[in-house]
Amino acid sequence: MVATDLKNGIGKKNSLPWRLPSDLKFFQKTTIGTPPEKKINAIVMGRKTWESLPPFLRPLKNRKNTILSRKELSDLPDNISKFSKIETAIETLSNDPDIHQIFIIGGGQIYKEAIQSPECIGIYRTHIQTEANCDTFFPDIPSEFKLETETPLQEENNLTFSMQYFKKERSNE
Repeated sequence: MVATDLKNGIGKKNSLPWRLPSDLKFFQKTTIGTPPEKKINAIVMGRKTWESLPPFLRPLKNRKNTILSRKELSDLPDNISKFSKIETAIETLSNDPDIHQIFIIGGGQIYKEAIQSPECIGIYRTHIQTEANCDTFFPDIPSEFKLETETPLQEENNLTFSMQYFKKERSNE
Protein backbone atom coordinates (compact mmCIF):
# COMPACT_ATOMS: atom_id res chain seq x y z
CA MET A 1 0.00 0.00 0.00
CA VAL A 2 1.81 3.14 -1.21
CA ALA A 3 1.44 6.63 -2.64
CA THR A 4 4.16 7.70 -5.07
CA ASP A 5 5.01 10.70 -7.19
CA LEU A 6 6.13 10.43 -10.83
CA LYS A 7 9.66 9.40 -9.76
CA ASN A 8 8.42 6.80 -7.23
CA GLY A 9 9.06 9.22 -4.36
CA ILE A 10 7.16 8.35 -1.19
CA GLY A 11 8.47 10.71 1.47
CA LYS A 12 10.59 13.66 2.43
CA LYS A 13 12.24 14.13 5.82
CA ASN A 14 10.20 11.24 7.25
CA SER A 15 6.82 12.66 6.28
CA LEU A 16 4.45 12.67 3.34
CA PRO A 17 5.23 15.49 0.89
CA TRP A 18 1.55 15.94 -0.04
CA ARG A 19 -1.82 16.24 1.61
CA LEU A 20 -4.46 14.03 0.03
CA PRO A 21 -7.35 13.27 2.39
CA SER A 22 -8.97 10.97 -0.18
CA ASP A 23 -5.76 8.89 -0.32
CA LEU A 24 -5.76 8.59 3.48
CA LYS A 25 -9.41 7.48 3.37
CA PHE A 26 -8.55 4.93 0.66
CA PHE A 27 -5.62 3.69 2.79
CA GLN A 28 -7.82 3.33 5.85
CA LYS A 29 -10.69 1.65 4.01
CA THR A 30 -8.37 -0.80 2.22
CA THR A 31 -6.18 -1.75 5.18
CA ILE A 32 -9.13 -2.18 7.55
CA GLY A 33 -11.20 -3.88 4.85
CA THR A 34 -13.98 -6.31 5.68
CA PRO A 35 -12.29 -9.44 7.01
CA PRO A 36 -14.35 -12.49 7.93
CA GLU A 37 -15.80 -12.45 11.44
CA LYS A 38 -13.23 -12.56 14.27
CA LYS A 39 -10.36 -11.75 11.91
CA ILE A 40 -8.38 -8.56 11.42
CA ASN A 41 -5.93 -7.25 8.82
CA ALA A 42 -2.30 -6.61 9.70
CA ILE A 43 -0.15 -3.66 8.70
CA VAL A 44 3.63 -3.94 8.65
CA MET A 45 5.81 -0.85 8.79
CA GLY A 46 9.36 0.17 9.53
CA ARG A 47 10.32 2.02 12.69
CA LYS A 48 10.62 5.37 10.88
CA THR A 49 7.12 4.99 9.43
CA TRP A 50 5.81 4.19 12.93
CA GLU A 51 7.57 7.27 14.33
CA SER A 52 6.20 9.45 11.51
CA LEU A 53 2.62 8.70 12.59
CA PRO A 54 1.17 11.36 14.89
CA PRO A 55 1.20 9.95 18.45
CA PHE A 56 -2.58 10.32 18.77
CA LEU A 57 -3.01 7.96 15.77
CA ARG A 58 -0.66 5.25 17.09
CA PRO A 59 -1.41 2.43 16.85
CA LEU A 60 -3.59 2.61 13.74
CA LYS A 61 -7.01 1.38 14.84
CA ASN A 62 -8.78 -1.80 13.76
CA ARG A 63 -5.59 -3.34 12.37
CA LYS A 64 -2.79 -5.39 13.91
CA ASN A 65 0.18 -3.02 13.90
CA THR A 66 3.56 -4.67 13.31
CA ILE A 67 6.88 -2.84 13.34
CA LEU A 68 10.16 -3.88 11.75
CA SER A 69 13.31 -2.66 13.44
CA ARG A 70 16.72 -3.98 14.32
CA LYS A 71 16.80 -1.55 17.25
CA GLU A 72 15.26 -2.25 20.63
CA LEU A 73 12.06 -0.25 21.03
CA SER A 74 11.14 0.07 24.68
CA ASP A 75 8.14 2.36 24.45
CA LEU A 76 5.85 0.26 22.24
CA PRO A 77 2.29 -0.45 23.40
CA ASP A 78 1.68 -4.04 24.49
CA ASN A 79 -0.54 -4.84 21.49
CA ILE A 80 2.18 -4.01 18.93
CA SER A 81 4.31 -6.77 17.41
CA LYS A 82 7.96 -6.09 16.63
CA PHE A 83 10.26 -8.12 14.40
CA SER A 84 13.78 -7.55 13.11
CA LYS A 85 13.21 -9.28 9.74
CA ILE A 86 10.36 -8.92 7.29
CA GLU A 87 10.40 -12.65 6.51
CA THR A 88 9.79 -13.48 10.17
CA ALA A 89 6.98 -10.93 10.42
CA ILE A 90 5.24 -12.22 7.28
CA GLU A 91 5.61 -15.86 8.33
CA THR A 92 4.30 -15.18 11.84
CA LEU A 93 1.36 -13.09 10.62
CA SER A 94 0.54 -15.59 7.86
CA ASN A 95 0.32 -18.37 10.44
CA ASP A 96 -1.86 -16.34 12.83
CA PRO A 97 -5.43 -17.63 12.51
CA ASP A 98 -6.77 -14.18 13.51
CA ILE A 99 -5.11 -12.39 10.55
CA HIS A 100 -6.97 -12.07 7.25
CA GLN A 101 -4.62 -9.99 5.04
CA ILE A 102 -1.21 -8.38 5.47
CA PHE A 103 -0.42 -4.91 4.12
CA ILE A 104 3.07 -3.39 3.94
CA ILE A 105 2.84 0.36 4.53
CA GLY A 106 6.46 1.56 4.35
CA GLY A 107 9.08 2.79 4.32
CA GLY A 108 11.40 2.53 1.36
CA GLN A 109 13.63 -0.34 2.54
CA ILE A 110 10.64 -2.33 3.80
CA TYR A 111 8.91 -1.92 0.41
CA LYS A 112 12.08 -3.04 -1.38
CA GLU A 113 12.25 -6.24 0.67
CA ALA A 114 8.49 -6.89 0.49
CA ILE A 115 8.13 -6.48 -3.26
CA GLN A 116 10.77 -9.18 -3.81
CA SER A 117 8.96 -11.64 -1.54
CA PRO A 118 7.05 -14.50 -3.17
CA GLU A 119 4.21 -13.72 -0.73
CA CYS A 120 3.70 -10.27 -2.27
CA ILE A 121 0.70 -10.75 -4.56
CA GLY A 122 -0.42 -7.19 -5.24
CA ILE A 123 0.36 -3.50 -4.94
CA TYR A 124 -2.13 -0.74 -4.17
CA ARG A 125 -0.65 2.56 -5.34
CA THR A 126 -1.93 6.10 -5.36
CA HIS A 127 -0.04 7.56 -8.33
CA ILE A 128 0.41 11.30 -7.93
CA GLN A 129 1.11 13.20 -11.13
CA THR A 130 3.86 15.47 -9.80
CA GLU A 131 7.49 15.39 -8.70
CA ALA A 132 7.71 16.11 -4.98
CA ASN A 133 11.51 16.26 -4.50
CA CYS A 134 11.41 13.20 -2.22
CA ASP A 135 14.32 11.61 -0.36
CA THR A 136 12.69 8.17 0.07
CA PHE A 137 11.52 6.00 -2.81
CA PHE A 138 9.39 3.01 -3.73
CA PRO A 139 11.24 0.45 -5.88
CA ASP A 140 10.38 0.01 -9.53
CA ILE A 141 7.39 -2.28 -9.87
CA PRO A 142 8.67 -5.62 -11.23
CA SER A 143 7.40 -6.77 -14.63
CA GLU A 144 5.44 -9.70 -13.18
CA PHE A 145 3.04 -7.18 -11.61
CA LYS A 146 0.42 -6.08 -14.12
CA LEU A 147 -1.90 -3.09 -13.76
CA GLU A 148 -5.31 -4.61 -13.09
CA THR A 149 -7.42 -1.58 -12.15
CA GLU A 150 -7.02 2.18 -12.17
CA THR A 151 -9.44 4.93 -11.27
CA PRO A 152 -9.91 7.93 -13.54
CA LEU A 153 -7.65 10.86 -12.71
CA GLN A 154 -8.85 12.87 -9.71
CA GLU A 155 -7.82 16.24 -8.37
CA GLU A 156 -7.46 17.36 -4.77
CA ASN A 157 -5.35 20.11 -3.18
CA ASN A 158 -3.96 21.02 -6.62
CA LEU A 159 -2.68 17.48 -7.16
CA THR A 160 -3.82 15.07 -9.86
CA PHE A 161 -3.71 11.35 -9.03
CA SER A 162 -5.24 7.94 -9.64
CA MET A 163 -5.63 4.84 -7.49
CA GLN A 164 -4.08 1.73 -9.02
CA TYR A 165 -3.93 -1.97 -8.23
CA PHE A 166 -1.17 -4.16 -9.66
CA LYS A 167 -1.61 -7.93 -9.45
CA LYS A 168 1.27 -10.37 -9.59
CA GLU A 169 1.01 -12.79 -12.48
CA ARG A 170 1.78 -16.36 -11.44
CA SER A 171 4.16 -18.32 -13.62
CA ASN A 172 2.91 -21.65 -14.98
CA GLU A 173 5.64 -23.94 -13.67
